[in-house]
Amino acid sequence: MNTRVTETIFSSADMVIPMSSVQHIEKYMKDGTLTGIKIITDKTKWNFQYDTWENPIYLSSHDNHAESFLKAFCNYIAERDGMTESPIYKEKETTLSDMLSACCCEIKKCSRDEETEGKDHE
Repeated sequence: MNTRVTETIFSSADMVIPMSSVQHIEKYMKDGTLTGIKIITDKTKWNFQYDTWENPIYLSSHDNHAESFLKAFCNYIAERDGMTESPIYKEKETTLSDMLSACCCEIKKCSRDEETEGKDHE
């Protein structure tokens, strides 16, 4: 299948993230509230001693970096996979949590939202 992706790199004033390096995205929760996302790339290292990622890319929901990245990433996945439209643009998706669910769970066929509500998406 010959597909053309219009944008393969997410960039903002202070970061550049190649979309093809993204392995998965995790919710970052603080005191039960979704405060941002952790982007796990092919360069991210798992620390077995502390049972956590050592160098994920963190994007905060407070400055809209997380939302901007998710929109761009969903468009990238949709174009790469030949979808006619990205699921993130459904009218009901407005919050970061909804966007993350649409992007990660609809495109990647994940069904973990019900069982991981309120927890990190691992």
